[in-house]
Amino acid sequence: MASARRPNPHYKRWVLEPRQTIGALLGLSRRGIYILEFANGDRYVGQTVDFASRFTTHVHGSAHHAPWADIIAVCFWAIPSGDLDAAERSEIKRVAAQGFTLRNKAGNLGHGQPAPLDEVVTVEEQKHWATGAPNYERKGFPERIAAGAAINSSAARTADQAPPRRTKRSSRQGSRRTRTRASTSGARFDAFFRKPAHRKGVWEGAREAILDDLSFLLTEVIPNAVETEKTFWVLTEMPSTAGGRFACLSTGVLELAFFPRTLLPFFRDEETSDDNWDGDLTVHLNFPPKSLQQSPWFSDDPNEHVDLESREGIVFLGTEDGSIPFAITRFDYALTSTDSLALPIGYVRDFIGSQPYLLTTLRKFAISLMRQNPSGMFRRWHSDALVTEVMRHEPEGPILPNHA
Repeated sequence: MASARRPNPHYKRWVLEPRQTIGALLGLSRRGIYILEFANGDRYVGQTVDFASRFTTHVHGSAHHAPWADIIAVCFWAIPSGDLDAAERSEIKRVAAQGFTLRNKAGNLGHGQPAPLDEVVTVEEQKHWATGAPNYERKGFPERIAAGAAINSSAARTADQAPPRRTKRSSRQGSRRTRTRASTSGARFDAFFRKPAHRKGVWEGAREAILDDLSFLLTEVIPNAVETEKTFWVLTEMPSTAGGRFACLSTGVLELAFFPRTLLPFFRDEETSDDNWDGDLTVHLNFPPKSLQQSPWFSDDPNEHVDLESREGIVFLGTEDGSIPFAITRFDYALTSTDSLALPIGYVRDFIGSQPYLLTTLRKFAISLMRQNPSGMFRRWHSDALVTEVMRHEPEGPILPNHA
């Protein structure tokens, strides 16, 4: 016999008997937001236009998940009309904030549900990688370099590589132009640095510095880069995003690292008298929200945290003993907010590689993003040529550009 109580003013709640259906409990109001409660304490939040039908799907399983036979209670908030998307997102955040483990995938970054990535990098390998092992040691790089393009089977099945359907002549011509642009991918990055003006001053050594930063990320942050390329991470070259970037490394559908083309005046020392200094070329690394601003990583006092609620960056200048300057800012994306670490280009290997907390946190975030979503639409802008250059790059000690 089902019992009912109201844990929230919006909801009706019923405790269920094994194999019980819920149609008779709901009456005519079946559109709204629901919460499933499981025997192990997990929760699932969803939206539906017919909760009775959706509940049956959850019990018997679908393409999205295996059968859930351990549902012990349900909560339902009837919303006869209006926006269900906003209500669902709000409820997912609310239930997660209460400390429950959610079985949701969408809107639940860091979920522990089965994901396509698990078929390429096992869950056990993901856990080991996040804590510092295994070390893939450029596994598969020689074969990938020789091929000049992604060689894993999942990348070969991407939608943008599917055989084109018959179309009008004008569409075929458009496709041919697209293929031409793709075939020259990688040329723009090198062409920029072949210009004499981009070989001196702040630009001197910049190409090698960017390649070194990206090399570190592909070998030390992305798990099994060759097998996950283009499906779970993509590298774009010279995108026009936000004033232009040299490159952007995205995991899933969120950028993990990007290199602005504009000079940013983050690290000017007040004592610097060089009037010709316009700023530094920087790399920005995205970390989980509050992982830097509420971390004792940069302080001996765990009570000293960085407050980024104002969205203003906090800058830490380098010191005479050779410490590397850095800045922490906050970015807000549709998927999540991030703490972003900005460094002068060429310093990622020294800065991240020497601080275990930063390396493991960045690895965990990369895995969470790769588990959340495949690379989707970003695949069509993936630069095979730039990846080849990055994988070919083998640093011999620090590669550092001129830095004011």
